[in-house]
Amino acid sequence: MNMQSQLQAALDAATAQAPMDVIQNGNVGIGTTNDDVAVSLAAPANDDTSPPQRSYPQVTNDDDVTFTNISDRALLFTLKRSMFSTNVKDIGKTNEYGAGHVTKKLFKGNNLVADARSAYDKVYTYVMENTLPWDVGVRLANMLTFQEFSAKLRELIADADAAVAKLDANWPDVRSADHQRLTQLGICHNNPDLALWSDYPDDISACYSITTDIDPIAKADGLDPRYGVTDEQIEGYKQRLVDANKNSGTNVIANLLKPMHEAIIKLTDYDEDDRMSKTIVTNMTGVADRMSRANVCDDPRVAQHIADLSTLAGGLCKDILKHSKVARDVAIAELKALETKMEGFV
Repeated sequence: MNMQSQLQAALDAATAQAPMDVIQNGNVGIGTTNDDVAVSLAAPANDDTSPPQRSYPQVTNDDDVTFTNISDRALLFTLKRSMFSTNVKDIGKTNEYGAGHVTKKLFKGNNLVADARSAYDKVYTYVMENTLPWDVGVRLANMLTFQEFSAKLRELIADADAAVAKLDANWPDVRSADHQRLTQLGICHNNPDLALWSDYPDDISACYSITTDIDPIAKADGLDPRYGVTDEQIEGYKQRLVDANKNSGTNVIANLLKPMHEAIIKLTDYDEDDRMSKTIVTNMTGVADRMSRANVCDDPRVAQHIADLSTLAGGLCKDILKHSKVARDVAIAELKALETKMEGFV
């Protein structure tokens, strides 16, 4: 049986075993617009039984790439958050031990304080996943996609503000319930000072804030020696911009590699009796989508690697991968081939 026959047999087997909701018009997820789309199983015409591999363009050398000023493509973005801390000092136990710093946890479990923190964490996660590092606490945001980025960010900040407003409106009851919980816990553990009203602020909303700042990246030609800037400092700043451009590309590739490596491990060790999560595919398509909008590096190899992962992962179907070892072997081979290309860039 040649490779084409093996692949067709794998598809037939997957069709027979896959859940009915993935069978459409006699095909297993092929040509659908759902999140799960079919794996690309293009096979060579010969009888080679090794898994087929997608070919990728050869990368160029650094000397072949002309870098433009990153100032023309990126903004500096800063997110600052403050939140109520639920970890506070247990004064009684700290004094009892006479050393160290013993803490206690306020508001355990599901409550409005946890909801507010969750909403704030979503803001932070969105910023971290859709921007690139520049310096400590400062991120690079793509100018071309900044309007889309900021629109989504405003939605998330509005959700965070709403969560805090709800907490503030119910604060007397929320605070009393947690104080009662700690009172009972203190009785059980012979710690009568565990629950203290002083641990709870009167105005909980004052403990929360989100601010954002954007700044342009200064261009080297804007540094004027007449104001005391030396030629060496100007050249040093120029080099910093070049390094920032290359580092931004390296960070994009690092983001792409992480879910690829995780997928290779899961597919290699997969047991068909186990559940397969769709995240094995969507983690890769998601990061490719985010990096296509976050990328500010003008090295064409970076954009090509993003496109390659988007094409490869977009052609994978979780249900076919679950039921077909041939499909898993093909996917592993193609992911490893692309991984090798990317690691060569990094």
